[in-house]
Amino acid sequence: MTGPQKTLLAIALVVALALGGFIWFVVNWQAGQTNTTSLNPTRSASPFFGSQIPWGLGQSPGSVAAT
Repeated sequence: MTGPQKTLLAIALVVALALGGFIWFVVNWQAGQTNTTSLNPTRSASPFFGSQIPWGLGQSPGSVAAT
C-alpha cells in the first residue's frame, strides 16, 4: 500500500466514523427525555455584565455594608 493510498484510507476511516457516530446519535435520540434550558431574565449568565453582585474586584461582601 502506497503513501497516498494510506492517506485516503485514513481520511475514509475518519469520515466513516464521523458519519457512523452521527447516525448512532440520531437513532438513539429521545426527544422526550432531554433537558431544555431557557434564559432566565432575572439572572445574567455573565459574571461581569449585568451582575447583581454589588461589590467590586478585591472587595468582600462585608465592605459594602460598612459604607
